[in-house]
Amino acid sequence: MVNKKYLSYLRCPLCHSPFEIVNKSLICQSGHCFDIAKKGYINFSQRRKDRVYGHDLFKNRAEVFEMGLFVPIITNLNQLISEYIFPANSILLDVGCGEGYYTKNINYLNCAGRVGLDLAKEGIMMASTKDKEGLYVVADLANIPIADDSVGLILDIFTPANYKEFKRVLMPEGIIIKAIPREGYLKELRKVASGLLRKEEYDSSEVGQYTERNISIMASKRVSYTKSISIDEAKKIASMTPMLANVDINSLDLSLIDKITIDEEIILGKVK
Repeated sequence: MVNKKYLSYLRCPLCHSPFEIVNKSLICQSGHCFDIAKKGYINFSQRRKDRVYGHDLFKNRAEVFEMGLFVPIITNLNQLISEYIFPANSILLDVGCGEGYYTKNINYLNCAGRVGLDLAKEGIMMASTKDKEGLYVVADLANIPIADDSVGLILDIFTPANYKEFKRVLMPEGIIIKAIPREGYLKELRKVASGLLRKEEYDSSEVGQYTERNISIMASKRVSYTKSISIDEAKKIASMTPMLANVDINSLDLSLIDKITIDEEIILGKVK
């Protein structure tokens, strides 16, 4: 069941009016109804099942996170967040939250709650199972089911941005933290899959320029490190990244990989 504390932060994606909980559904003032799933999540989207972002990808992602590969990213995110005072009674909104790893591991002071949003139902199902305190919704970034001026912190990790919607839901004092992959990100996998990828090299300059046009940057930090891994861990990493979505992973010689590089730019700022 959805915690009633989240009701004031939600709005109907069809008519933008508030909700109330009736039995096991959310019903807005116009009568639009959205069922609350047994696992506690809400599906605001009519999108069909995603071929790429399915159960296996999120299962492998969860196992990679359990390896501790991204702990330094969480550490740096929390360090940046600790240096900023957030508005009281605001919520954390994690866009593109997937299985909710970042959503539930962020130390957000003054937080009235945390909402994870993703278009991939499989990820939201997994997140809502693991995190009973947060609220997880299947929804589109172009029509975020969150009320105006409700969010103190938007977390955007490798997710396309809709800055018009971000600005609407953010409180005037609210901020966004965006993580962008840099050229070294998973470079060992790129090398092994050479010739099979749409882009042999990752160029973050276009994303970076778009970000700078839409965010008044207050702080930024590049986080880059390499971790030794086993062949089984290499298989899990290869199976969790959309970068290899169109590649037959079984055709790759992953025995050539004994380490993996994480290379990200973390940006904190206000949406213009």
